[in-house]
Amino acid sequence: MLGAVGKSAAASNGALNEPNGVPQAAQVSGSSPELEKWVDEVPRPGVIEPQGTKEGQPYYEVEIQEVEQ
Repeated sequence: MLGAVGKSAAASNGALNEPNGVPQAAQVSGSSPELEKWVDEVPRPGVIEPQGTKEGQPYYEVEIQEVEQ
């Protein structure tokens, strides 16, 4: 059973009005714009090694940084 917040969120997107409460795929009409092929290869990060173990499992420290393109 959905709580008050979950129920209102599901109702706002129409999920409760669909059969079995499961929304159906949206019908989309239109076309995609022509896109240029990749000019540069997408960078792939390297594989990192664990910094040690924690409770018998590999432990990793990963730095992330927000960027704007």
